[in-house]
Amino acid sequence: KKSSSGQQSFGGSFMDSISDMQAFVKDWDATHDSTYPPRYNLTLTCYSTETLDSRFADLLKSRFKPAQCAREGAVLESPTNARGAEGMSPQPGGGPGSPGMPMAGGAGDSSESPVHVLNIVLCLRKGSSELQHPDTEVAQLDSEVAQLVAALVQRHRALLKSLKISRVTLLVLRPTGYPTFYTFRDRLDWKEDLIYRNLNPPRAFMIEIGRLGTHYDIQPIADGPILNRHFRTFVAKQKANSLRGDDMTRFFVRALVLGHMMADKSDSKHFLEAELENMLLECCDSLALSKGYVEKISGRDVAYNRFGTLQMCNHLFLAILPQLYLSRGEAIEILKGTVEKNFGRLRQVGVIEVEIPLTVMEPYDTEAETIPEDSNRSFDSTGIPHKNPVRMRVVFSNPSGHKVVTDAYLEVVASSPNINNTTAFLFKSIFTEGKPKGPLDGKELNTPYPPIEHLELRRLTSKGKETTFVYDFLTLFDKALSKEWETFLSRHKDKESKDISATPSSSSAPDEASAASSNVDAESSGTLSAMVSSATSWMGGIARNVWSGGSRRPRELMQAQELTLNAAETALEEVDRPEGRNDCAMVVWRLLMHTPECPDGREIILIANDVTFQNGSFGIREDRMFHLATEMARKEGIPRIFVTANTGARIGLVDEVKKKFRVQWKDPLNPVSGMEFLYVDDTDVDLFMQQDMAQTEQITLPDGTMRHKLSAVIGPDGIGVENLRGSGMIAGGTCRAYEDTFTLTFVSGTSVGIGAYLVRLGQRAIQKGPPILLTGEGALNKVLGKQVYTSNYQLGGTQIMYNNGVSHNIVADDFEGVSTIVQWLSYVPAKRGGPLPVPPPSNLHDRIDRKVFDPRRGPNPSKVYDPRVLLTGAKDAIGKWRGGLFDRNSFFETLAGWGKTTICGRARIGGIPVGVILPELRTVTRTNPADPADADSMEREVSQAGQVWFPDSAYKTATAIKDMNREGLPLFIIANWRGFSGGMRDMYEEILKFGSMIVEGLVDYKQPVFVYIPPEGELRGGAWVVIDPTINSEVMEMYVDSSARGGILEPSGIVEIKYRHTQLLETMRRLDPEVRALSEELEGGTSRERTTVAVALKTRQELLLPLYQKVAEHYADLHDVPARMQAKGCIHGIVDWKWSRKFFYGRLRRRLGEQAVLSKMKAADPTGETPRHRTLLRELLKNNVEDRRPRRLSVGEEVPESLQGAAAVSDDDKMAATITRDQKIADFLEGAKEADARAVAAVLAELKRGHVRQHVFQLVRQDEEAALEGFTSAVQGLSMEKRQEMLNTLLARMSQSWALAGTVNTPQARETDERRLEVGGGPSWQGMLSGG
Repeated sequence: KKSSSGQQSFGGSFMDSISDMQAFVKDWDATHDSTYPPRYNLTLTCYSTETLDSRFADLLKSRFKPAQCAREGAVLESPTNARGAEGMSPQPGGGPGSPGMPMAGGAGDSSESPVHVLNIVLCLRKGSSELQHPDTEVAQLDSEVAQLVAALVQRHRALLKSLKISRVTLLVLRPTGYPTFYTFRDRLDWKEDLIYRNLNPPRAFMIEIGRLGTHYDIQPIADGPILNRHFRTFVAKQKANSLRGDDMTRFFVRALVLGHMMADKSDSKHFLEAELENMLLECCDSLALSKGYVEKISGRDVAYNRFGTLQMCNHLFLAILPQLYLSRGEAIEILKGTVEKNFGRLRQVGVIEVEIPLTVMEPYDTEAETIPEDSNRSFDSTGIPHKNPVRMRVVFSNPSGHKVVTDAYLEVVASSPNINNTTAFLFKSIFTEGKPKGPLDGKELNTPYPPIEHLELRRLTSKGKETTFVYDFLTLFDKALSKEWETFLSRHKDKESKDISATPSSSSAPDEASAASSNVDAESSGTLSAMVSSATSWMGGIARNVWSGGSRRPRELMQAQELTLNAAETALEEVDRPEGRNDCAMVVWRLLMHTPECPDGREIILIANDVTFQNGSFGIREDRMFHLATEMARKEGIPRIFVTANTGARIGLVDEVKKKFRVQWKDPLNPVSGMEFLYVDDTDVDLFMQQDMAQTEQITLPDGTMRHKLSAVIGPDGIGVENLRGSGMIAGGTCRAYEDTFTLTFVSGTSVGIGAYLVRLGQRAIQKGPPILLTGEGALNKVLGKQVYTSNYQLGGTQIMYNNGVSHNIVADDFEGVSTIVQWLSYVPAKRGGPLPVPPPSNLHDRIDRKVFDPRRGPNPSKVYDPRVLLTGAKDAIGKWRGGLFDRNSFFETLAGWGKTTICGRARIGGIPVGVILPELRTVTRTNPADPADADSMEREVSQAGQVWFPDSAYKTATAIKDMNREGLPLFIIANWRGFSGGMRDMYEEILKFGSMIVEGLVDYKQPVFVYIPPEGELRGGAWVVIDPTINSEVMEMYVDSSARGGILEPSGIVEIKYRHTQLLETMRRLDPEVRALSEELEGGTSRERTTVAVALKTRQELLLPLYQKVAEHYADLHDVPARMQAKGCIHGIVDWKWSRKFFYGRLRRRLGEQAVLSKMKAADPTGETPRHRTLLRELLKNNVEDRRPRRLSVGEEVPESLQGAAAVSDDDKMAATITRDQKIADFLEGAKEADARAVAAVLAELKRGHVRQHVFQLVRQDEEAALEGFTSAVQGLSMEKRQEMLNTLLARMSQSWALAGTVNTPQARETDERRLEVGGGPSWQGMLSGG
């Protein structure tokens, strides 16, 4: 309504009854708008059905004259505008379900349109005749009254029409219970409007029922399972003239959130958080029960659509009535939190949109008198502006089912009237930086709800095929990135709080390793904290990404650019188009993702099948797009991700020929005799030949008739064998891409044929559940001639592909699958050959110098345990977390369902991503499934012992090594194998071949490999052979714990062969005095005495034999101790478990730094030999990194001069010094200081100059004339000053060369020059003379 000042005002008292509505429009003169015709609201009150007929007739005959109405006991309200009297906005159309109609007097309206309202209130008091019969049910009584009023209205319909009455509402009041409402409308020929049954008319305005009827036929669930008068549930069937989906059914739930008058901001916040959530959950419960209720009474399945998936297009409307003392932003945040908190429940009942209108009271700034935009002043009793009511509407939509999108609007008055020449109220988006305007921006408040969109139908189609609509995967990636950042920031926050709370006076005593290595941190922590000064530094082989965002994250986590084929279909080009406009079943994007490891962004190529286009099948265009995208990723060295859901190569028939061909039967009168050939008529043959649809040949029948026999059906491209050719192309491209970049496939939907091969050729695969197939169960059953397989899941489900190693990981849904992709990418360099993604030390949430958990010790020691605790750590018996070798929560396991005696995955140590392989210590069970096609087959379970390589686990190890090598990851092998299984079945299943593949994988490994035998671990026989560091000595190093063992056989086995029974007896005679005495006595004496002595000797030997068996085994075990391994040069060092984390972190950083510098040396000097480069590197480190503290020496390393004569120190001090030196070398190689970077750059520059000199010399020796021509061309491009400088240099060099030889241009001079050049001297005399 309008205030006395004439300004539009929102808010005020809400209408909760007819009397409220009448009071609201009572002072109509002050609010009269001349654009509206006069409109009367007449209320007639009766106390008995017996008098209702006569009073109704008399009232109508009064023709609404005020005096006559008063005599009839009716209340006639003053005329008012249409919006106030009806209590609702004018609604366009006036179709079923629309409470309003075009108003009289408006543009384009007839003045004869009915505008008046008649309300009949029937008050049934105690003692009235209608309530005398206790057996009369309330519903039956109300129905009888409604029938009576319906008959009255029908009898007087002509009079009602003449009086321009648009609506008659019956309100039945009883002493107890809620009133009932019945509405009869003129536009329905005075039949009851069932939509408004038991609905208070003012509340129809509040819950905006009129927006439903334009595109839907709606039916209320008036007497459903939940009787709550504050919300209504409607079943809406999309009208046939809407865009497709005319058989789609959805639900609309409209609710009022009632409450008291708010006292302050705190009261408003509490009300909004509590009452809104309660009503939201109650509406969800009602919706869930209403589905079943409607199905029961109608026999229709409304819970599922025609795609076989749950209805995911329902709408929830919650109108909040009390005015809230909150700002716009505060209200939006509270509403958003409530909706997102109950996201799962909303998804369960298929709600994709929640609409919440509300009024907030925003304060004015009385000093500056700033008024919020689109708001209007309100005044208190003193005339001072205080709180401004602002009408808002917040819409939460989630069409993809994965991300809630929030759009907030103000309800404002339009600057000009609408088409009906009435005041229009519009939605206006509330501005949010970086966010576009909402879809309702600029539209009127009464805009009808649109029909189900084309994209929504495609989403439902995708859900019916057990996958996600292809364009919604971008939303999943964005959501997964957000989840990664939330996890990172929470860890970052926890670390900061721990750092703040940490004090030097901690009561906990440091462990032995920490105490001995306190100097490690003192000498290196300063360098670590300042490791880089730029955004990304990777001189040392790791990318130290400096992230200084504190508790913030990048505003935009992902940018996606769609790619499509160019006009010539020879390359991919960028395209900007709305979602779903693709004309191909393959969709490609280039994604720039900002991850915690790469905050500046990393690129990937994302390829996905669109199952809503030709079922996602592979045609010629799909193959070409897939191939070009794969080649793009391969050439740029960026990861290629493929989301697969397809039906394999596209198949088809030529419809034009199919509709025209005819059959030549052997006997035209008896088709059972068989077919001779197919042919086409004369009228079609020329057209088919011209369009290259078919090939024919002329056949003359015995009766002389000519036939054009079909010899081949050609047709268009993309329906047959040409698709197989394209499949071969993309199969080869995928195989090459695996070698050249990171490839990963996510099986989101069923993948058939070439789709299945692409999964395997890409090697790394994540499977959600849908099967990976070569041939479907239907086709196999036809081949077998019987119904054998009942589902495709039997052939390629997760129980098959996860357990045989095709699928590396299994997930529950698409979001988990995409999250796994993002998690896997966090371990992989942004580009092939690039640095490892490592956060700076200041962002590490797990300290390097913490204790390392040893499961053998502590409150609950154990020798048989889950070996993963060595990597991840675990909670001990008292519930305290004990960290493992690697960073907490960093271990990411793959291939867990296959080859279970080996464990493999990725992890981080000090933030550096690494690959990890280790054995299972416990016995596991392998299940071989029964094949339904083989009646004699049966499921078989095979036990496999821990610490042993079986054929499947050996193949798994080789596969993991190959994958991690191509991912550019350093490798940790926690070696604790007793050997390979060698039984007959194992030999038949190729254990020898798979064991050899481990060696082949390590030979090709390019990154550092650390083999470590853990505490009380052992490495025996062939298991040692396949991971010995000499396999690839340039990258492999082996270390052992002081309690570890290594040898050919276990001690008991060696004793059986090399310490036999007789040797045990000899040892016993040598060491045991009694045995020795008895043996000597046995050699002399009488025969009777010897018999007695022999018995005594045997008794003594049998008594001692078990003990000496242990002695022999212990002696054999002493041959396998770490000291002997080190003495024989078989290992690189002994590293106690307590030192392992610190040591391997420093050692890994050093090795990565050395490899990076060696790679740069190779690039600067391609013809140089690696040993020479390593010598230069050692000299570089010797001259730039101090080495004065006694430390452990590497294998083959001589004692440096600085350490000769140093005092003896403990092993712990040596280890601390070793760790310190490794960290210092790593800091130097990573260029932590500017001087360090300059020193490395100088060596590289000198190498490059030497290579150029040698190269020029070789060119001159090969062809002097060509070298002279090339030199002349190069000189011509120089300035005159540079030429003169070069000439002077050449003359000086020639003079020096001739002076050394004592003559000019003699063989001795040539020999001298060539010799000097070979050792890095100046250019040869030929080059100098040519230059001169």
